[in-house]
Amino acid sequence: MPLSQDITDFINEKSEKECGDTVLRHTVVYIQQLKAHIDGHYQLSKQEIESKLDYLIGYTTLTTSLPVTDLELLRARPCEGNNFEHIDELSYIKNVTASFPSMGRLNREGEAIFYASLALKNDDSALHVVLSETKAKELDQLNILRSKQKKDEDLSLRIIGIWDEVRKDLKPSYLAESVFSYYKEAWALMQTKFNTKLFYAFQLADRFLADFMAKEGSEKLYEITSIASKIFLDSDTIDGILYSSVEAKNSSCYSSKTKCSK
Repeated sequence: MPLSQDITDFINEKSEKECGDTVLRHTVVYIQQLKAHIDGHYQLSKQEIESKLDYLIGYTTLTTSLPVTDLELLRARPCEGNNFEHIDELSYIKNVTASFPSMGRLNREGEAIFYASLALKNDDSALHVVLSETKAKELDQLNILRSKQKKDEDLSLRIIGIWDEVRKDLKPSYLAESVFSYYKEAWALMQTKFNTKLFYAFQLADRFLADFMAKEGSEKLYEITSIASKIFLDSDTIDGILYSSVEAKNSSCYSSKTKCSK
């Protein structure tokens, strides 16, 4: 699968116009400031967070959105007493208000997002991931929703941290070999065209985004990740996001716009 003209043009333009020293300096400083905000050592305004993330995501990250097919998802919801009566009750929140749902990893306050875990194997390991993500405890009662991607509909997803997987040549199990090869080809072109500091800046931004998406949740963290999600999903052609599970190592989670979960 040859690289699209858009990707080739993006890489060529960056290599010709960007100063590696400047981009790397901005990338390092912005990452340090965002980390300090998460750790409570520094207070950034919402506008400052959005500006710095917009730079890291839109300026020093190559985000492709190749179609992903044949996904199978698991979603768990705690219940007390009786099971839920309707499948809709297991899906995303329908009746939102200005303050409900509360801010989460990828949703802002009052915004509904469909969260799920990828079911990569037909055994208990898939169930372990979704139960871990819900922090289920012994004797808790939960309802599990298992859903499959429609055969005739592709999903265009932002894959957080994909470039680190490419660097290590570790193909995620949910990606077709042809799609992973596409990413590898784009990586090779960046490595060839970018100077050392510019290439390092792109790697730093990708690693930071992957790391903080998989970090243990907190209000300060969610102030950052929920804005990052807004930027990642700010396109009619993007359906959702894949990112690493916080609770289950080497597993993946999925979130999407609610229109993709009907």
